[in-house]
Formats: sequence, structure tokens, C-alpha cells
Amino acid sequence: MKKHYIIEVKLDKIVFYLLWKDERFMLIDDKFLFFKGKTELHEFINEHKLLVDKDVESYDLDSVIDLIPQLKESEKCNKILDCWNLFSDMAQTIGIFFSGDSDDISILYEKIVLGSNIEALKNAEYHPLLTNEENRLLESVLCDGISIFRKGLLLQVTSS
Repeated sequence: MKKHYIIEVKLDKIVFYLLWKDERFMLIDDKFLFFKGKTELHEFINEHKLLVDKDVESYDLDSVIDLIPQLKESEKCNKILDCWNLFSDMAQTIGIFFSGDSDDISILYEKIVLGSNIEALKNAEYHPLLTNEENRLLESVLCDGISIFRKGLLLQVTSS
């Protein structure tokens, strides 16, 4: 049996807990299954006898846009890359388009990946220098991702 992972997401100063497995989030009535407290989350996990990884992945969506001007630091690129991938999984889970998955954006995504200075990919330290247009595009991608999270929490998504 594969493990579920607890994903903690902060948005609008509210912390949400979601469950993720196999690049998908758990849904209920076509919306993200979420919990606003750890007690409620753990009661659900115990009731459904889920195998859950002990580590919690945390994402602060309230501050992710503020990281764009600070991309010269690998840690900031890592946080943006993590959020980008989170948004991609969220969009795939609820079956909607995420602008960050577009082929037109792949060069920007590659810059963020390289700027993360992941050991397995690193030949030398790299710090991306984004043009004004790329900064605007990155902000647009991140805002789109935040919008997808809001949709997944609040809206009924019809399956096609």
C-alpha cells in the first residue's frame, strides 16, 4: 500500500491540510478534501486507516509572490519550484489547465529548476536573471496556481 503525504498550505493566513498520493490530491465531491486542523486530519487518517508519511510538506502561498525579486538565492528558487509543482499536481487532480504546464513557459521553468541548484543537476552555482517580462510571466503563473488552489477548495468541478 502506498503512503499518503500530508500537505500543509497557508493561504490568506489560514492553514489547510490536504492528503496527496501518486501525484494527486484526495477529493470529495470533486473538491480538494481539506482539513483546517490537525486533530480533524488525524481523525480522518485513523478512521480510514491510511498509511501516512510522518513528514509534512509546507507551502506558504501568502508569501510566494514576494519571492520573485529574490531569485538570486537558491532557497527562493526552491520554494517557487515547489509551489509550481504543487499547482501542477492540483490542476491535474481537478482536471483544469495550469499555465505553468504550458510548453510556452518551459524555458522559464528550466531557469527556476536550475536556480534551485539541485545537487543532481548542478555543474556550477546558477542564479537566474529574469527579464522584466519573465518576472511578470512568473507572477502570472504563480497567481494562476493560487487561483487553482482556491477553485479546488471552493468550486464543484464537473468531470468531462
